[in-house]
Amino acid sequence: MGKTGGLAAKLRDKHCPTLLNIHCVCHRLALACTHSVGDIAQVGRVETNLQQLWKYFDNSPNHLSVYTKVQEKQKQVHLSMDGRKKVTKRLQKAYKTKWLSFDKAVKAAHEDLDYILLCLSELADGLLKKFKSPDWIAALYILTNVLPVLSLLS
Repeated sequence: MGKTGGLAAKLRDKHCPTLLNIHCVCHRLALACTHSVGDIAQVGRVETNLQQLWKYFDNSPNHLSVYTKVQEKQKQVHLSMDGRKKVTKRLQKAYKTKWLSFDKAVKAAHEDLDYILLCLSELADGLLKKFKSPDWIAALYILTNVLPVLSLLS
């Protein structure tokens, strides 16, 4: 690994100065996605907010039950225990936001944004301010369209 201490660099220095090394497409994509999160502040904020949302629901069964009740009320359905487990599993996707699963986390937040905002309006003012920010919502919508393409490439 590395420009000067990696295998390719050592082979080039000792044996073949004209050696060309090329990362595979998946590795290059992973590197680009990893570095872009640090360079683009808004993408980093989306990732941070999704992690905070997951922790907020994961650390409190009461918060999670309010979330499922908000969904039941808005959709005018009553979920069985299996249905509630499926809703809960969907939120868990937002916890692991590495470059491959970041797409799933953004997709889940995008699809349930209305329910998330309703739930947070009942429970948490601090998180609600972050999720109601026009910049954050715009970044979420942009990522919803960009990340599936990156996932398809990988």
